[in-house]
Amino acid sequence: MNKLFVLTVNILAATLLSFQPIKAQEEFDPRKDFYYDQYYFRPYSPYVTINLGYGYNHNTQAAEQNLAVDYHFRWKFEYLHFNLGYFSSTDYFLEGNKFKIYRSTQRSNELHFGLGTRYSILKHNLGGYGGVAFVWGRQKLDEESFITRVGPGIYAQAHYHWKPIYDIGVGTGFYISVSEYWQIFGIQLSLLFSGDYKPPAPAKIY
Repeated sequence: MNKLFVLTVNILAATLLSFQPIKAQEEFDPRKDFYYDQYYFRPYSPYVTINLGYGYNHNTQAAEQNLAVDYHFRWKFEYLHFNLGYFSSTDYFLEGNKFKIYRSTQRSNELHFGLGTRYSILKHNLGGYGGVAFVWGRQKLDEESFITRVGPGIYAQAHYHWKPIYDIGVGTGFYISVSEYWQIFGIQLSLLFSGDYKPPAPAKIY
């Protein structure tokens, strides 16, 4: 997972260095439906992020791997967005070079819901969210035994994506997940899939 961490940091550095001035991309109002290169877009549509990361569990004082899937959407207001997602962290997911899923005794699972904001233009997407969580999982007591824990928590996340294609982006995210038995924070490699592009409606035949 050290390679994943280095790759994530390199992607973040490269995308930030290549960040063009916002004014150069504001040939249109990014908050209204628009045509770009003869394609029709509806900005600020719902989007999904898939994240794979490397973090630190303060409770166990050890590094962990994690994955997350989040659905982000807007409701009525331009800058008020909501976030619903799943997050899981463990000491390791994969066993050896065979990429076999490993069932560790140390694992936390989280369902979270919150609100935040998003700013999106043609090639860049920024978002930040936070809220409440329901956390459950197995807390390791030793190498062969564990205890099941369940309880409430809070979370926060922020991400940046560079979009080589308007509806698809790659970037990085930062997160923190806090509950009574797990306190986890770290960095993630993130993929974005949006629904801004609207294909033309089929012609009606009367």
